[in-house]
Amino acid sequence: MDFNVYSRKGWFRLWVVLSVLWGVWLGYIGYAEFPTLAKIDAAYTRDKIAINNEWQRTLSKHGGHDPVLEFAEKQVDETRRLAVQNLQSNQIEYCVKYLAIWIATSIAAYCSVLLFAWIIRGFRKQQA
Repeated sequence: MDFNVYSRKGWFRLWVVLSVLWGVWLGYIGYAEFPTLAKIDAAYTRDKIAINNEWQRTLSKHGGHDPVLEFAEKQVDETRRLAVQNLQSNQIEYCVKYLAIWIATSIAAYCSVLLFAWIIRGFRKQQA
């Protein structure tokens, strides 16, 4: 067999290994940011604590009723409700997005290497 066949096999294997490593890295990043109920609850708790702290400050200074804080509290409750309601579809969308990124970048890398090899072959002298 000629050198080009073995060379292409080597580049293909390199592409496979790098694509797998790229996929593992994307999976790690995606797992860290994956939407879960625990993350929704943590954000909800953080927001509720902030609103409660603001209520305490408002009551101690003005001793009254604050419609802005009531609105903020309703918004936090509604945001959590919608996040929980859409959690499964958000998780699927998230997985599809990361899978599409991995596939698109892997194909783009492979095509780039093929294009580069085609350009290099154009500069080689023709053999008789």
